[in-house]
Amino acid sequence: RYLDFYKNNARGRRLMRHWLARAGRYQRLISDVLAKHKLPRALAFVAMVESSFNPTLTSRVGAAGIWQFMPRSGRWYGLARDYWIDERRNPERSTDSAARLLKRLRGMFGTWELALAAYNAGAGAVIVAMKRYNTNDYYQLCRYEAGLPWATTLYVPKILATAIVANNRAAFGFADVKGDAPLAHDLVALPRSLSVRQIARAAGVDRDVVETYNPELRRGRTPPGKSWIRLPKGKKKGFYEALAKLGSARYRPYTVRLGESDTSLAARFGISRTRLRAINGVQHARELRPGTTILVPARVKPQRKHKRRRGKRKRSVSARDDDDSATVLVALPPGVPRRVSGRRHVFYRTVVGDSIDEIAKHLDVSAADLAAWNGLDPRAKLVSEMVLQAFIKPSFDTSKVVLLPDDRVELVVAGSAEHMRAHLERDGRRRVVYTARRGDTLVRLSRRFGLSIGSIMRINRFSRSTKLEKGQKLVIYMHKDPRVRRRKAREIARARYKRVVRMRRAKLRARRRKLRDKRRRQRQARLRRKTQRAKN
Repeated sequence: RYLDFYKNNARGRRLMRHWLARAGRYQRLISDVLAKHKLPRALAFVAMVESSFNPTLTSRVGAAGIWQFMPRSGRWYGLARDYWIDERRNPERSTDSAARLLKRLRGMFGTWELALAAYNAGAGAVIVAMKRYNTNDYYQLCRYEAGLPWATTLYVPKILATAIVANNRAAFGFADVKGDAPLAHDLVALPRSLSVRQIARAAGVDRDVVETYNPELRRGRTPPGKSWIRLPKGKKKGFYEALAKLGSARYRPYTVRLGESDTSLAARFGISRTRLRAINGVQHARELRPGTTILVPARVKPQRKHKRRRGKRKRSVSARDDDDSATVLVALPPGVPRRVSGRRHVFYRTVVGDSIDEIAKHLDVSAADLAAWNGLDPRAKLVSEMVLQAFIKPSFDTSKVVLLPDDRVELVVAGSAEHMRAHLERDGRRRVVYTARRGDTLVRLSRRFGLSIGSIMRINRFSRSTKLEKGQKLVIYMHKDPRVRRRKAREIARARYKRVVRMRRAKLRARRRKLRDKRRRQRQARLRRKTQRAKN
């Protein structure tokens, strides 16, 4: 069926023509590696079926490169994958690893059909099927119920058909297909980390060319320190002279510590958060995990102090402030320990992407203990700016972890009067108990105290439909500054007015739409009656 598909089906012919053209780019490289390992050259068509010879392809399950290695199997066969590079996308390295894997599978199963099935489904799946049906015949395993995965039963015939077509192009009508030129290259040593743009400028080629020859680069630049790249044949000459004109190194490697985020790193090294992300190709803050080596300015610029504009309200101190003198309020549930014998008491503030297991691993404590010390649910995730207490060994090296100084921490019992008072004071509020009067409503209280209706409902735990009765006690978090209360009241009233206007306009549009639909139906009914009368 695949032979017929590639010969007579329009889509199959387009696909095969594309494959045969792309094969020229890597055919020589793959053939040399397969010959080195004494393997059949036809195994190159495994890469053709897997990825269409596209090294940047990543499947929905995470397989990558022309041989579609999964991260774990790639590590087993020596393909490094870190923040900066993914060697599964390196055609040379991944082809050598794929050859060793295929050679191992051939030795394990004895036939290429079973070896290719194991390459697709995994050796374990093939072994289970062989034991279940007590046969080592690939084609018999394909026929049995729940034998091999359906995709695997198609995988091996597809490779065989592709090899037959590629070796008999004239018979299948592909004699006119010319393969792409091989990617002949020179290896070039780099003394430091460079962006793809800088490399392209020094080599005198387009950026796309550098990316095509070096698909393993994940962040648009080479890793920190010395490294190697591939350039088109003949572009090595004059590269170093052009590189020298680009200037000296502006960045140095830095290893991210537990508790550091893109925001704190940018502030520490005197650059903007956007610039830090651009230098390191950061897509999301959670990518900067502890132990990751990134690039930071070689010279730290002094931080500029911004003057507060007149008329702007002073910002309250929160747990995320980087002011060394600010006290951090840490709420701990009642019943958790405040000291552990023989251990040092420390406090850690979470950043985006942190998990209980990761924090526990870096602090050299168990995840269960860390959850118990802070009253956490080990199944749930953490959010940034939480402060966790931990009890670490006295000999623990804290240089790789960003901890809060003990003198900046103020411990309170979560939910206690002291906790609520301290929390509200930091926000410029105070807790008052208000006795409802005759005629009071949530809307009136909202305008009076500058507090949203939702906040009043949440604080007092009742619904919007609750009717206030005379003498009813309500808790209000009131701003201390009357000017702030008035401003908040105006903002709430303005927002409520806009919401009411939007609702009225939506109802008016709905009525107009309903009226238009009614008139259209009436016109259609009149037209049908007129047509019926004409027929009669």
